[in-house]
Amino acid sequence: MVSASSSITTSSMSVSLSFRHKCFHKSRRHHAPRSQHYLPCRRYASASASSSSFQTSSSSSSSSSGSWRTRVAITDADATLDTSVIGESPKVPYAFKKQWYPLVVLDMINPDLPHAVSLFGERLVVWKDGQGEWRVFEDRCPHRAAPLSEGRVEQDGTLMCAYHAWRFDGQGECVSIPQSADPETQKRIVGNPRACATARPSFVAQGLIWAWGEGGPDALMESMQVEASLVPEMEGTGPSGVAPGETDAETGEPVPWNGGAYRNSWQCRDLPYGWAAFFENAIDPAHAVVSHHAVVGDRYDDPAHFECVTQRKMAADTGFRCEVVPAVPPFNQPGDYDDARVWYDFRPPCNLMIDWRHKEGSRLLTAHYAVPTKPGWIRHIVATVAQRGGGDDVLSHRWWKLNLFTLTSPAWMTHVVGPTFLHQDMVLLHQQEKIVLSGGKFRDGVEIAPLNPDEAAEAPLPQMWKDLVYSPYPPDKMDIMFYQWVEKHGPLPYPPSMPFPAIEMDKAKLFDTRSVHTDYCTHCQGAERNMKLGATVSTVLSAACAIVALSIGSSSLYAHMSTVGASSGVSVVDDIAGTVGAIPGIVWSSAYNAVTFGSLAYGLRIFLTLFETYEYSHAEDNIVVEGMASIGLAKDGPSLYINAVDAFLFGPGSGKRISDSMEKEGARWEDSEEGQVAASGVTAYERMKHSGATNAWRLKK
Repeated sequence: MVSASSSITTSSMSVSLSFRHKCFHKSRRHHAPRSQHYLPCRRYASASASSSSFQTSSSSSSSSSGSWRTRVAITDADATLDTSVIGESPKVPYAFKKQWYPLVVLDMINPDLPHAVSLFGERLVVWKDGQGEWRVFEDRCPHRAAPLSEGRVEQDGTLMCAYHAWRFDGQGECVSIPQSADPETQKRIVGNPRACATARPSFVAQGLIWAWGEGGPDALMESMQVEASLVPEMEGTGPSGVAPGETDAETGEPVPWNGGAYRNSWQCRDLPYGWAAFFENAIDPAHAVVSHHAVVGDRYDDPAHFECVTQRKMAADTGFRCEVVPAVPPFNQPGDYDDARVWYDFRPPCNLMIDWRHKEGSRLLTAHYAVPTKPGWIRHIVATVAQRGGGDDVLSHRWWKLNLFTLTSPAWMTHVVGPTFLHQDMVLLHQQEKIVLSGGKFRDGVEIAPLNPDEAAEAPLPQMWKDLVYSPYPPDKMDIMFYQWVEKHGPLPYPPSMPFPAIEMDKAKLFDTRSVHTDYCTHCQGAERNMKLGATVSTVLSAACAIVALSIGSSSLYAHMSTVGASSGVSVVDDIAGTVGAIPGIVWSSAYNAVTFGSLAYGLRIFLTLFETYEYSHAEDNIVVEGMASIGLAKDGPSLYINAVDAFLFGPGSGKRISDSMEKEGARWEDSEEGQVAASGVTAYERMKHSGATNAWRLKK
């Protein structure tokens, strides 16, 4: 057996790769020396905003020359603006299994336990070894094929199988077999390559644990040659801190509008629909204000026409990128489309970037990962990076407000409210893909078997989708592009023996939150424990206060009744004022506390149900989403809450301060050689933004 382990360190991430190769014709083990390698992250230079520049558009018209949209166009380093649907993309299979995939969010899982995950229908186990490295093994003990995820991480940093207590180190090598007759016998047995667990190349970056898509003797070397789909703008950001920014070249002071960015907490949950269904939905801007009514828009007032302008032609390895023109709600206010722009960037194998930019410099970059776990299921991982620009107009934009809310929320709160968005179209997507694969028939409880014994069940999805849908207008362009990409470069490499699951008619199972998130999220588990404790304590306090109020109150009333009846013969009912006055203040305060604690306990128990399930129906109004709309998060316009959040994150008066800094930098650029040759008739502020000479319009790495 050849065993190799590589520790990889770059300026932005620490990478640990583990790999085991079995050589069955040898009885000896050969260890390759530990070496240093560089694993570059996928920069997607053509798609990344960090490599994008702004320039004066040549397509300005006299009728709209004053429009911000016609003056500015984003260009990519290796792609020109193209309005064709698919570009030049030859029909070649995409190597789905020879890619990196994020499996879990690092701060969500307990490092003392092994964690079961799936990728392309194969079970894997994620665990942390004695050297502090996260490892990914195939979830199978080499002894009797028991799942290692049901085992234990021992104090010595080994992974123990719970069946017969075999132990494995971070490289997958067996280090202990307690049933061995003697040390010599154990040494001989563990020296056999068949005694080793199968490790996958893996690394940690940007708060996620990544793994290679397959095992095998060439996995390590192949993984070293492929870049992971990381997000450069997320480097250095965190849910509670600001990324380091640049300083003014002359004064040495931090540049406010380039002072880094905030990232909200990663969200992660398993969703009961497939990889293709997710991307078809996620790259469809038209559905947002309808399916996500009262969360991001209004199903009656906000739908509007738009077109998808290709920014990067379709290709097997780089997907495609489009701009939504104009950026209709929820990205702008209805009918007023000059404030912000938005781009959608599909990056195989599992990444979608939604890039929203306000004309005054603020930016929201949302990174979605849809990891194909098994047929009909994905693991959805998402986070957003926010950078503040100048001015205060952005504070009235619902897209900015909704995302700003998550920046100051604790991780568990972000996770709990996530289903208020995701569950709104969950039933639609779960059923839609099965209807398509069934040839347009709604077949309740029937699994979808492969049409071709050599292909996965979802292989014919692109063709069946084209045959069934009626897509008569430009807003569907990105969906058409996506299925053309899948037709040329897919399908997903699921084993042909795996059928596609049947439609689940029990919606309670679809809306389940515990098994798809809470069971493995330490943030939510901690919050749930605290809330249960709070509910119990509140219940006890409420009962205690009620007992105090009743006991003292009844004693006081009895004494008052005796006194009144004996002295004057007046009934207690006739002497209401005297009766009320006879009740001590402690009774009233205890009664008030009993109601308060009881209400708190009731509210906590209601909230606790969100850790279990969250049901949604478009046919009925929903109190939670309507509540979000009522505080102004889902509507354009001012919000005192958002103003407070903005001041907390970026400081009071941040809009003016950042605008002044941008103006100063613009004036400096105007005096530079590049500024002198710029086109006349454009303000220094505009030239500064368009030139790409500064970073005002992009997030810093």
